[in-house]
Amino acid sequence: MLQKIENWLKNPKRDYASGLEFFNQLADSETKARFGGFLNGVKDVSDSKETVVHFPQLIQRVSLIHGKVKANPDAYKDLLVTESTKESVEKLIALQKKVDELDEKIGDLQADAEGNADEIDSLGNDLDESNGKIEELKKKLAEKNVKVITPDDLPKQLGAAYARNKEITPLMASLHSSLKDESITDEQRQEIAKQLCDLDDERRSNWDGIDNYLESSNLALPEDRLLVYSEDPVIKGAQIAKRIDRLKENIKKSGDALSKHQKA
Repeated sequence: MLQKIENWLKNPKRDYASGLEFFNQLADSETKARFGGFLNGVKDVSDSKETVVHFPQLIQRVSLIHGKVKANPDAYKDLLVTESTKESVEKLIALQKKVDELDEKIGDLQADAEGNADEIDSLGNDLDESNGKIEELKKKLAEKNVKVITPDDLPKQLGAAYARNKEITPLMASLHSSLKDESITDEQRQEIAKQLCDLDDERRSNWDGIDNYLESSNLALPEDRLLVYSEDPVIKGAQIAKRIDRLKENIKKSGDALSKHQKA
């Protein structure tokens, strides 16, 4: 986490959304009360004209947070451990994706196993190495009492959300292809863009529910979320804006829950 913040602070092309995420994750309640509304008040975080007034304050807040975390890491221990676990899971996801791709390549080459023997052998060694790294990561996660599961292990409702996301991915790909059709009208383009944003929001919301369950239960699901933003700047801006609204909503719910708990 510290390294991520340092990289963000040093990067002259830093993005507002990442800094806002650091702030929302690590700022104390007093700082959030004073600056949270202002910093989260940007409608389109990808629009430099909208963030120009907010960005200096965000950089200052994140810089102060970085100093506090660095000076007293024990106070942020639980959150830093959680972040370390997330990084291990991200590596696990990347390795699992690589293994799947290697399996597919080897399968394609098996049609002419004799002629492709050298390449199959090379890919097989790469596959063994990647599987070895996966096992090492699983052991490290187990040391943190984190169990690696498969989609079949999810509770019924979350399993349904996972299955729905599998349906959404090809739907979004199809809609993206439709946008490239120069013959469609502006109204049709606008409707497709709206559908894309709605599907993206649904998919991210589903993953939020799954990830909250995994985090609260000390579980890890090595599955690529495929949560990339559109290359179309207009759609990307709308997607990010929806994401920020979702984060604000989650923060408010967490704050309300904390207030109720403190009053009880």
